[in-house]
Amino acid sequence: MKGWRNVELALGALIVLMIGGTLGFRYIEGWSYFDGFYMVLTTFTTVGYGEVHPLSHPGRLFNIFLIIAGVSVLFLLFGALTQSLLEVELRSFFGRRRMERDIKRLSGHYIICGAGRVGRGVARELEEKGAMFVLVEPDPETARQFSEKGWFVLAGDATQSAVLQQARVEHAAGLVAAAATDAINTYIVLTARSLSPKLKIIARASEEDAEKHMLTAGADSVVLPYRFAGHRIVQSFLRPHVLDFIDSTTARLGMDLEITQVPVPPASRFVGHSLASSRLRDDFGVIVLAIKRGDEMIMNPSKDDLLADNDCLIAMDVTPSQPAPAAGASDPVAERELVRRAQRGEVAAYEELVRRTHPQIYRLLYHMTSNREDAEDLTQEIFLKAYAALARFHGASSFYTWVYRIAVNHALNFREKNRRRATDLRLDDVDAAVERDPTFVELRARESPYRDATVAELQKKLNAALQKLSDEHRMVVVLHDIEGLKHHEIAQMMKLSEGTVRSRLFYARVQLQRELAEFAP
Repeated sequence: MKGWRNVELALGALIVLMIGGTLGFRYIEGWSYFDGFYMVLTTFTTVGYGEVHPLSHPGRLFNIFLIIAGVSVLFLLFGALTQSLLEVELRSFFGRRRMERDIKRLSGHYIICGAGRVGRGVARELEEKGAMFVLVEPDPETARQFSEKGWFVLAGDATQSAVLQQARVEHAAGLVAAAATDAINTYIVLTARSLSPKLKIIARASEEDAEKHMLTAGADSVVLPYRFAGHRIVQSFLRPHVLDFIDSTTARLGMDLEITQVPVPPASRFVGHSLASSRLRDDFGVIVLAIKRGDEMIMNPSKDDLLADNDCLIAMDVTPSQPAPAAGASDPVAERELVRRAQRGEVAAYEELVRRTHPQIYRLLYHMTSNREDAEDLTQEIFLKAYAALARFHGASSFYTWVYRIAVNHALNFREKNRRRATDLRLDDVDAAVERDPTFVELRARESPYRDATVAELQKKLNAALQKLSDEHRMVVVLHDIEGLKHHEIAQMMKLSEGTVRSRLFYARVQLQRELAEFAP
């Protein structure tokens, strides 16, 4: 922060003056170090004491300099300190105001009551999944710490109706009662249920006796961490391989497996088709484990079971994940060797690096410029600049990440100079994860005038909504939702904190969601 930097500079100058003044009186007047320091201190503080010893003419000239310099530096120090304190207070005030405005726009989010171990774990999982949530924590200091991470945090008592209403409990998709005690959690469940009868409420309980009370109070389900821990320990002993499989499908321990639920809307083309004829596994890479139909759960359905409207498929996604294709990511040693050869002047090695990263860089620039010629020109400029600066590349990150950072800066500069130019995003460019969404696939696959008109209208609305975003917010959307980069990768490329990246991405999604509300299922 600039204000604190000024404080450090002024404080440093004051210390230098005090040392210089002490040494000056020592060598000009022959005083002891203590007498010199005492004279400097009384001079800077302007307390009005007399001279320690009579001063000679050179000593008086030196003291005049100390008076002017010392008092000036002190005033600068007090001014910088005041500025810094004001900056802190103003940032805190406007940060809270901005957070409150953003919370007022929330809908379909989750409310976490309590920032203990369970509450923090839920928040991290929701953050990883990209879900919106509000953390309600009674301790102001704890709330401040988590708000600095970019989370939406309210400092207040979740048992109070006003606090839950401030968190927009009426518009929330779910609430987690994870406070310190079972009594508080029970009261939170009662309060939340009275405010939102249809809200999904999950409560944490420490004692088994509290489970029935929370269910009676209105909780949809109750989780007992200690019971779960005991069950997991037993499973680790008796069925360790089963537990490893479950972990791989729920915790994403480096495997491309994930169990998810897929709703079947009434207008879906899959309604009335069997699992075999729907080709869900061949076309979408999912294995159906169960079918939830009303209150019935059909386990291990056969290939001849027919799908009905409003079914919910419990499926395992076995499609390989599609991370950002970082150049040389599969073989970092080969990339480092190419970089070293390119730094020695081998043009062929640099051409290979360009070949690996060119498609991703071009796609990013095309999304930001919406003009193929501009994107091609900028891509060439970026690789020329990267080649000129290649000697300064020390391998702290991958070559792909390094070039991507240059491209991000160039794209932002280009947008700044060409603000009137629109950014075009085609539905064909949306990432694979979105394209596997059944509703989206069904819309794209249906050959009809309705399909063409709907897709065209969605295309038009999407581009119009993108133009309303600032360049910074649009860039985060492109990097995360189109290029598939992780939050920490975007933060590294744009030289931002992860909290800022998450905040910008959330704000952009809220804006796009509001603009595209008519297309929501």
